[in-house]
Amino acid sequence: MANETAKTVLSEKSKPVDLIVTHIRPHFDEVLAVYLLKSYGEKFFPGVDDAGIETWGEGKMLKEYAGKSADELLQEEKILCIGTCGGMFDEHGNGQQTCAHLVADYLGVAERPELKKILAFCQRVDHDAHSMPMDPHQLMKDMYEWKEAMGEDQQSTYDWAMDTIQAFVYGQRRFHVCPNEFAESGKIYDKESGWPINLAVVRSNNYKMNKWVRHAYKTPEIVVQIKKSGHVLIFTDAKKVKKAVDMRDLSRIVRIFELRERHQSIPDDWKRLESPGTIPECPQWHFYSNGLQLFNSTQSSPDVEATALTLNKIKRTIVLASSPLHDPCTAVKCYKSCQKYDLGLIACRRKRFNLKKGGKR
Repeated sequence: MANETAKTVLSEKSKPVDLIVTHIRPHFDEVLAVYLLKSYGEKFFPGVDDAGIETWGEGKMLKEYAGKSADELLQEEKILCIGTCGGMFDEHGNGQQTCAHLVADYLGVAERPELKKILAFCQRVDHDAHSMPMDPHQLMKDMYEWKEAMGEDQQSTYDWAMDTIQAFVYGQRRFHVCPNEFAESGKIYDKESGWPINLAVVRSNNYKMNKWVRHAYKTPEIVVQIKKSGHVLIFTDAKKVKKAVDMRDLSRIVRIFELRERHQSIPDDWKRLESPGTIPECPQWHFYSNGLQLFNSTQSSPDVEATALTLNKIKRTIVLASSPLHDPCTAVKCYKSCQKYDLGLIACRRKRFNLKKGGKR
């Protein structure tokens, strides 16, 4: 009831803020609450974006402010209390919400797409007490103890938590602009329209695009993302793609096509052409075999030259690589006149091996 009354009073007029106060060793929900205030709360609390931050021991009022309530501190001293001193953003005794949720509801941002996941996470680890060892919430506790043991202050732990929150929300913003980007430059090729596999193609620099496509459409076994620089990233759904294409075939065929396009010699060793990682003969492509991905440049190797292959040729490599599964060869014998003979498809190599082995008998 006290919180509801305070909100009604303070809503009548925005309240300037010079200082934000919370308790020592602030938890994840307090840090998130501060982030929300500084990112979305300026019109409610002018100055909060530039306000300093202090921690008061055990969450108690300083002696110089004895007798004042948290609401009086805000109105008279421009001090906003977060998770402490019994103010409107103090969740202790609330029983229903975290400090961050109280702030999000007050600011009207709880339903913003970029905040839903982090608020749900905050509820799980803080209010519901269901955390895992590597959760930021738990890592903050470990960092506080570690820093204290090292004789260091707690500022770096707070800074780490704030950076983590800002990075996550940034990622969520990038994720939620993907629908508009895909509508402008993306396309789905699926089995219903005659394609041998379910394929998504999109021109975008958005690093969240692959995750959004597979989240939104569910079906694509492969996502081809073309950056503005011309670099191409071939992502897969590791579980689904195994039923659609052998990625060793795709990595080999892409490298063969790349070398052909550049009029460079092609190694005779097919296994070398499907090797994990990068091969010297074709440095443009990195085959991440564990994750079944094929990248023309990576974050750790941004200076790799863009592929010489057009989108149509990349799509052609995917069709050829998937052919053993969607259009298996019925020929009894392999002939060099076959367009797939020089591609070293694993199914073709197996057939030739078996024919050769049978002939020796």
